[in-house]
Amino acid sequence: MRAKVTKAFRGAPDGAIHPRQIEVGEIIEGDLARVAIDENWAKEVKGAEPSSKAKRGKNSATADELDDLSDADFVKVVHAELVPADIPQDADRAAVTAIIRAKRQQGE
Repeated sequence: MRAKVTKAFRGAPDGAIHPRQIEVGEIIEGDLARVAIDENWAKEVKGAEPSSKAKRGKNSATADELDDLSDADFVKVVHAELVPADIPQDADRAAVTAIIRAKRQQGE
């Protein structure tokens, strides 16, 4: 099941350990979509699979754009795509960028 969010809420996408802010306009899937529809936070959508960028949400960027993001926008992408367990404590921006790119390649 897929749904488009109509009211922002905190939730953990299927497979995620930690919840995050789910924003209006995002396309969500699975149990999260079912609960959001039941709570009137989203409307069910039917059709083709979303693009990779749509799956990552609006706070996303292509691999090439990661290097050009402001620090604030970079943090938004990190929060949207990673959980704290994914990031070593001593990781710098370059290391986190490499982690994001690797996770994206695994998902494609």
